[in-house]
This record gives sequence, C-alpha cells and structure tokens, in this order.
Amino acid sequence: MVAAACLGVAAIAQTDSPASPPSRVTQQLQWSGVDVDAAQFKSLRDLAVNALGMRLVVDQSNFAVLAAANGSLFEIYGPGSSDRPWRHGQGGVAVGFLTGDIEATSKAIQKSGGVLLGDLNIMPNAGVDGSDYAFQFFRAPDNRVYAIVQNKNYHAH
Repeated sequence: MVAAACLGVAAIAQTDSPASPPSRVTQQLQWSGVDVDAAQFKSLRDLAVNALGMRLVVDQSNFAVLAAANGSLFEIYGPGSSDRPWRHGQGGVAVGFLTGDIEATSKAIQKSGGVLLGDLNIMPNAGVDGSDYAFQFFRAPDNRVYAIVQNKNYHAH
C-alpha cells in the first residue's frame, strides 16, 4: 500500500462504517498494467488465466485484459499495443485505485500535488452496474503515473 500513501487519497477521509466508505476513499486496487516483450506476453497471459484463475475480457495478439473475481482488472501490453503515459520511464508497471467519485478524487489529487494526464476516459456501459466505467491517469508527486477508476454509478455528461 505504499502507492496509496503516495496518493494521499486513502487518508483524505475516514469512515465509521467499513461497509460504505466515503466516495473519495480508495476502496481497493482496481487496475494494474504491465508492459512486456513479445516473448513474455503469451506466458504471462497463460499464467494469469491458468494459475491465477483470471477471466479473459480482451484477448488480442499484443494486448490482454483479465478480470479477477472481485472485478479488478489486469492488463498486459505487448509490443505494438496502445501507448499509455505510464509505459515510459517507470519500469512498465502501473496500478489504479478504485474510487466512488472520480471527479471529487481528481480534485483531491490535484490539491495533493498530483497532475491529471489527458482527458477522463469513459467506456460506456462497462461498469459493474451497467453504468459507465471511467478512468483517469495522473502523475503523482513521486513522478510515477497512476490511475483512478470509477466502475459504478458513473454516467458521462
């Protein structure tokens, strides 16, 4: 949880009821991505499916998205897959944090010294409850790129 401490998001608010945390508090690690070479891609994909029991959501020759039982996502980026800001200068690994209110969390990140990168990304109807799935990359004060994710109760304007 060192990365969560870097964000300062988890410490923004406390709750008396662990069942319903405030919307800006990090609820779990929601997303992770790794950048691998061509030789590693298939082996890592197969390990995630066969050894870790993850379900393939996207399966392409150079890009895979796998889902864990709790709904968190693991993305594997091979050569030629989409470029993302985290794929440069930080060892090819990134994580994302689940939030209940991505707009409020984005503002809190900026107040805590983080810098939003690019636009808010929206995947229509891909949320766990049928709402939109939203994610935002940001550069934290440690100069690494992370993401925040809202996977329910989000509706693009």
